[in-house]
Formats: sequence, C-alpha cells, structure tokens
Amino acid sequence: MKKLFGTFFSFFAILGAHPGYLRAQAATPTPNCCQTTMVYGTGTPGSSANQLDFPQRGVVVGSNPVSFYVADTNNNRISVFNQATGAPLTQITNAGFMNPRSVALAGNNLFMVGSGSATLFVVDTAGGNSVTGYPTGMSDTESVAVNASGTTVAVSSNLNNQVQIFNYTGSALNLAQSLTTVSGLHSIGLAMDSSDNLFTVYTGSAYLIAEYAYSPTTGYSSNPVTVIQGGNLNNPHDIAVDGCENLYIANALSYQVYNPAGQFLTSCSSSGGVAFNTPQGISLDSANNIYLGDTDNQRVIQFSACMPMATPTPGYAGSNPPAQGSCFIYPSPVRGGQATLSYNMASGGQMDLRILNENGELALHATDSKGAGVQVTPLNLAPLVPGIYYYVVTLTYNSGSVDRIKTQKFAVVR
Repeated sequence: MKKLFGTFFSFFAILGAHPGYLRAQAATPTPNCCQTTMVYGTGTPGSSANQLDFPQRGVVVGSNPVSFYVADTNNNRISVFNQATGAPLTQITNAGFMNPRSVALAGNNLFMVGSGSATLFVVDTAGGNSVTGYPTGMSDTESVAVNASGTTVAVSSNLNNQVQIFNYTGSALNLAQSLTTVSGLHSIGLAMDSSDNLFTVYTGSAYLIAEYAYSPTTGYSSNPVTVIQGGNLNNPHDIAVDGCENLYIANALSYQVYNPAGQFLTSCSSSGGVAFNTPQGISLDSANNIYLGDTDNQRVIQFSACMPMATPTPGYAGSNPPAQGSCFIYPSPVRGGQATLSYNMASGGQMDLRILNENGELALHATDSKGAGVQVTPLNLAPLVPGIYYYVVTLTYNSGSVDRIKTQKFAVVR
C-alpha cells in the first residue's frame, strides 16, 4: 500500500493477452553480472557438512542467521548454510527423500521435489524443519514452483512431460489443473512471477522457454506461449524471474538474463576463474541476488544483483509525482484484443482511462463507474495497431476527490 495524502491507496494495472497479469520491462543491466559474493560447498563432491554432491536449486529463508537451503541431490538431503558466511548450519533428511532436485519457498514453507519420488515435501522452516509429504500422482518429479501465498504449487515431471497445478491448504494437496505441455519435449525447470504466471523450461530436440498465463477467474492458460526459443539457449535446465519480469536461465555452461520480451541481455560463464559445468539450478532472493547451482562443479555460487529492483510507484497527485520506478508495465504479446484493467477505488466513483500513442494522440478512451474496493474493467484493445502506447488512469470519487495514476508505458504486439 502507498500512503497518499493521508489515505491508503493502491493500484495495479493489467494489460496483456490474458486477463489478470502484468508484465514489466526492465532497464539495461549493469555491465557486471559475474560478481561473486559467496560460494557454498567446497568444489569437490562429498557428504561432509560443508560439501555438496550434485547441487541444484537453492533458496534463501529465515533470519538470525539468514539461511540458504539447497537441494543436495546425491546426498539425498537439503543442505542448509549461513547465507552470509557460507558456513554449514544443518542438513534436513527424511526417509522419503529421493534425489532432491528443486526447492521453492513461500513464507516459512519450503517445498521440495526429487527425481526418484512422486511426493511433494513441505519443510516447516519455522517449526524445527519438520517434513510433511504429499503424494502428487506423478513420477520422476523434476521441479517445483510456488506462488507468494504458498497456496498454488506447480510441479513438473521430466519422464512424463507433465506440468501439474495443485492447491495447497497447509494440510492437504489437491490437483487443480493439468497443463498442456509441448509435444516431444521435456518440461523441467519452473518459476512463478508475482502475478502467478508460470514459466517452464523445455528441453529435448529443441530448447525453449514457455509461459502459462494465469487468470484469477479461469486459472492457467490451456496452452503455453513461447517466450524464448533457440538462439542463445543451450540445454537449459532451470529458470527464475525477478520483479521486473527479467528471466534468468541456467544454461549448459552459463547463466543468462533475458528481458520480458525474450531478448538476450547478458550472461556469465565462470566464477573464481573456474568455468561453470552444467548448471542445473537458479534462483533469486528478495534483493535480486542470484544463486546458481553449478552442479558438476559441486558448488552453489551467489552473485550480486545485476538488474535493477522493481520499485513500484503506483500513484501521484497534484504537482508532486513520485520517483520513476525501475521498470514499467510491458504486456506479453497481445494475441487477442481482450484485456483487463484492475485498480483499487478508495470509495465509489468513476474510473477514466486514456490510452495515447507515441505521438500523444488519443487511441482509446474508457470510463467505468465503480464502488469501493478492487475493481476490474474489461477492455477491447483490438483497435490498437502494434506499437508502443501510454495509459493514464484518473479515479474521480463521488466526494469530489481525485486520484491520478502515473503514466505507464506498454506495448501491443500482434
């Protein structure tokens, strides 16, 4: 929530191919995306507390100290390190663990799947690392992703090329949706963005990154949209996405960064003079620091953030606009003409939307009378030709007060 002239006001706008999500275009990255800040593991395989054996994805969680949890595959455990010093803290084991490959975090719950198991494990990091297992009905589970609330969990299976969506209640796991996967390829790495859109790494005879758009009313899109295909991809294994919708890919011999439009930005291929060897896990923390599972080098490397943080600046009034954020709304290619605008009305009144082209000419005007609370207005963007547009939203309340939303930029691509 952003405090605005003594009242609380929040806004988010959604313009894209599927109702219910936003995309963000990032600024140009700083030159150095290879600044190592910490290495976890010794670089040689082993089962000692400070060693890893075939490490993959890891996540940061907790405080005093902040802990780093990594899927330590061949040791059949989750190894926990001090995030700041790299010192080992503990190892989480369970009789049901079979080749842990991927971990994901929501609150204090750590979700884990392994290639030798059909079970999703949930570790309560605030409750003594207690472990609860839930059957998925899948085999050879490869990756897990979870939304911020911990209620929606995605699991992929390499063997059966499955991506399943589950609802997690805290005490039960229920299948919600089976997604259509790309025929002939294998779904492996998964990541969710802040709007619950799901990104999937596909490998096999071709390499591609696909996105399943999420709608709060209809769930996930039945078919994925290709975001990246071929090009710089080389046997990718895992993916992470930041608050500006930049994509981080663990590739065969590097990690790569792409902008939301799927354009290659930068990469890194070594740390400490040692070239990467088949990285198979990548993740981010809340500060955009990057954690790469340099799998065959038996280490996980932390890199300093090399992309700007998303700094939402949702509203302004009068002559005192807030600072420009690091990224702006940038929808996925519009494949149809329908979109939605979502916003929060402080009280009853009228929403006024104006979309302008790059010449400042009015391209679309919409109004809608709404009550208090989060509201959604459907939009028909079919009249807009491909190009860059700007939109301005004004909320005029029945009391006479007005909230104006800072001008945002977006793209229409057919």
